[in-house]
Amino acid sequence: ANANRLVLLDEQRQVRTEVNLAELQRLLDFAKTGAPGLLTTIIAESEQVDIGEDTISVGGSIMRYRATLQKPPSASMATEYATFADALARLNAGREPAALPYARLKLNSVLGGQAVLPKEVTKTLSLGSKPQVQRSILHATWRLSSEHERRVNDIQSKLVSFQLVAQKDFFPQPMRAAAAPGTTPATGNN
Repeated sequence: ANANRLVLLDEQRQVRTEVNLAELQRLLDFAKTGAPGLLTTIIAESEQVDIGEDTISVGGSIMRYRATLQKPPSASMATEYATFADALARLNAGREPAALPYARLKLNSVLGGQAVLPKEVTKTLSLGSKPQVQRSILHATWRLSSEHERRVNDIQSKLVSFQLVAQKDFFPQPMRAAAAPGTTPATGNN
């Protein structure tokens, strides 16, 4: 198992590639050092954290995440969630630099540190005259359905059977926008 990689599967072409999360983090850290103007503000505001009784808010006036909370049956579930959410935030930033993962990474860190899961996460981006709001809901059932178990088994078999290709061959263009249709994120744990 390697927690520093994310494996992407392209079911249509039956290929897979690995993304080094530590390398993505180094690029994100480097981007912080030369960040101009507005980006400097967004990065600085991503360190602002407000922990309430059943909420966590991260960010400032430009970009803000607010999570309502739920307690998992075990603290390890919160840690696993935060690790996976971090991987996706880094991957999205690698594909689309405008994704600006800093506040989301901070939120994930606080969630893991508090041993809680989000029930709902709301991201508010206030750059124009009207704020852009995105909301996601986590339905935690604490067990896999038979359909989910089938899908996990299917992905495990594809992790072995799909040909490993370099990222440049997996992504025909530079990593940006949405992943190609038919791609499925899978953790590096197999």
